[in-house]
Amino acid sequence: MYTYHHFVYMVSVISIRPTSDISRKIERLSLLTALDRSSLIRIALSSGLDEELKKHALSQYREGRISLGKAAEISGISVREMMNLLMKNNIILNLSVQDISDDYEAAIKI
Repeated sequence: MYTYHHFVYMVSVISIRPTSDISRKIERLSLLTALDRSSLIRIALSSGLDEELKKHALSQYREGRISLGKAAEISGISVREMMNLLMKNNIILNLSVQDISDDYEAAIKI
């Protein structure tokens, strides 16, 4: 979805068959928020995908498979926000001297 001023441009259509429980939740939230079903589903889907990306990045980082910067990139957040997320999830920061050196070199180039 791309936005330009107050216009929203959709890039594709996705069709789903929600369970009856999900349908009830959509209706309930739609009534509470006065949002139409499509808007509500887009918001919920975006929020859920953001959360799943963060969970995946946290898992990969915890296992030592990816760097802090890569975890932040996967999550779509800044390195500082990723550090806060690690702390919030009681995940130890795994930084080597090489990681710090690489980050310093990258910061100098900016």
